[in-house]
Amino acid sequence: MPNYPSVEDLLGASDLEEQDVELESLGMTVRIRALAGAYSNRALSDAYEVTTVQGRGGRQEQTTHLDTQRLEELQVQYGLIAPKLATIEEVRTFAQRTGKAWQTLVKAIQDISGLSTEEVVKADSLFRAGRSEPGPDGPRVLGNGAGDHQPDIPSPASP
Repeated sequence: MPNYPSVEDLLGASDLEEQDVELESLGMTVRIRALAGAYSNRALSDAYEVTTVQGRGGRQEQTTHLDTQRLEELQVQYGLIAPKLATIEEVRTFAQRTGKAWQTLVKAIQDISGLSTEEVVKADSLFRAGRSEPGPDGPRVLGNGAGDHQPDIPSPASP
């Protein structure tokens, strides 16, 4: 029988890696940390914008849009630890003044965290289009978007 950890051991453990990232275009080195699951999920949730539009028959309908710029800003705010940019305004200032360094930093944070903006955007677009994608247990059907009366969570396709 396996020796399971205590609650205290589990809650005290961390697998969040840290690493230095060379921002060659700026001649600087910064330190990043992998995003914790809670921060990663929070960044994704906060990057969605909900808009209410006038639908057919005068009904109001809500649509969502993934703001990838905001997603990357939040990932940098949570993942950059030295120096620490304390506010989203500081992160935006850095993003507006750099190009290659910004892309290097975002990619490094995503890589160390096991994330990818491209994968998030792909999943979002498949969900909106109501298409399926291959999954480990067969095709996964994605809903037609908000208000389609379908589950928002991908589920295995019917046989």
